[in-house]
Amino acid sequence: MLTENKPGVLARIAGVLSARGFNIDGLTLAQTEDPNRTRITLVVEGPEKLGAQLIKKLNNIISVEEAHDFSETVVVRLEAALVKVRTELVKVPALLKEAFVFDARVVDSSHAVFTFELTGEPSEVDAFIKAVHHYGEIEVARSGMILMPKET
Repeated sequence: MLTENKPGVLARIAGVLSARGFNIDGLTLAQTEDPNRTRITLVVEGPEKLGAQLIKKLNNIISVEEAHDFSETVVVRLEAALVKVRTELVKVPALLKEAFVFDARVVDSSHAVFTFELTGEPSEVDAFIKAVHHYGEIEVARSGMILMPKET
């Protein structure tokens, strides 16, 4: 959805969702190319019938300029992640090969601790995390999904 870039907008949106029993499974928001607008991507699960009602209710919030349900739309969707892997020196070459396969980029490293950045479909991020998990202790920070409708 596109909203005014003002304090309290997200709180009003969360209130509408919680009042109807929706849980937010994913939330990403940032200012758009216009500093007065914010694009919010919400991932919620719920009955299809309630989804249409929810979109109507969100569009009634004064600060919401437009809310859309993209569940039936062809979209480009991506998620970003930072994955820190603490490993043994002998495993470093194999870990770096694994990162290469997933097109993950090293953004920080020291001794045998590497922080990788990657973007892709949420399933690709999941696959990378699963692939590097056995190299040692990991820490993950994920952005949540962002999306944009494809042109047809």
